[in-house]
Amino acid sequence: MIKLFRKIRQNLLTKNKFSKYLIYAIGEILLVVIGILIALNINNNNELEKNEQYVVSNLKEIQNNLLDDIKESQNVLERYLERDSIQKKIFDFKNPSTIDDFKNKKITQLGDYYDDFLINKNGYENLIRQIDVMPKKYEPILKDLKRLYVILNESINVYNERIRSTVYSNLDFEFSQDWELYRKKHKQISNEEANYFINDNRYKNYVIKYMNDSENLIDITMSYRVKAIETYEKIDSLLNIKNTELPLHLLGKVNAKEIKEYLGTYQFKTEKGGLLKIYVKNNILYSDYSGSESNVTGTFRNYKISDNIYLSRGLIWKFNRDTLGEMGIEFMTYTEELTKKE
Repeated sequence: MIKLFRKIRQNLLTKNKFSKYLIYAIGEILLVVIGILIALNINNNNELEKNEQYVVSNLKEIQNNLLDDIKESQNVLERYLERDSIQKKIFDFKNPSTIDDFKNKKITQLGDYYDDFLINKNGYENLIRQIDVMPKKYEPILKDLKRLYVILNESINVYNERIRSTVYSNLDFEFSQDWELYRKKHKQISNEEANYFINDNRYKNYVIKYMNDSENLIDITMSYRVKAIETYEKIDSLLNIKNTELPLHLLGKVNAKEIKEYLGTYQFKTEKGGLLKIYVKNNILYSDYSGSESNVTGTFRNYKISDNIYLSRGLIWKFNRDTLGEMGIEFMTYTEELTKKE
């Protein structure tokens, strides 16, 4: 091709056809410019495609990270509920535990360990490193990611550090006593130690503080869980992913057939509590609230966590039946109950 162009130029010059040569030269320059532009466009398209593939890959990694966090939040909650059941025994003043109960391990010591909630930020950090090349169509998700990995993460770290400090302070106190030495020497628990955990108000006050720290961590963990589910679904929408094969509960959803007996209208036991209608739409459990003495109403999404445990507006609750078999709703971190209306 180059030899052909050179031959044409030589013919035009030798025949003294300068004007035609000039037109030809301009045309040749235009062809070169067009070729360069085409090459640049192809290269630019390749770069854009490469950037998009990078962003998509990181968004999928973020989804995997979110699923890991959702699973871990479930574990943190279940361990908290175990501690809550122990707390209720400690503060059961109608049927108080005895020193022998502690020595025989019928009641468990509370507050000598903690669960912190550490989120996985690998996908987010990888994405942020290339934020300047992110295609505009993916930018709407950045607000949700900032909420998760900056704002909520900062609060989570505060409550993690809070409960760590509480537990370590308590352990320092316990190991300043001779209780462990007595155990090693006599192969049993001393009366002094048992009396502290059964009768000493210092221990009961510590449990109150410990459980308060635990509740704060659970509250922020569950807030993160809800936002993680919402963000996971938004990424699905951005990537046009449909019909996910994930277990429903990992996205806070339910199978309507499995909870059919629980659906219906519930009455708050308090006089001014109002009504709560529970129903399912598109595998999402909703509750419509209406106050009994006002026009207060609202529709709320409920997130399934595990088995019979749900989360709504920061409140953890479950369906239950009382000793008479009556269906009801029990809030696990809130002193309110509901009974189902027939």
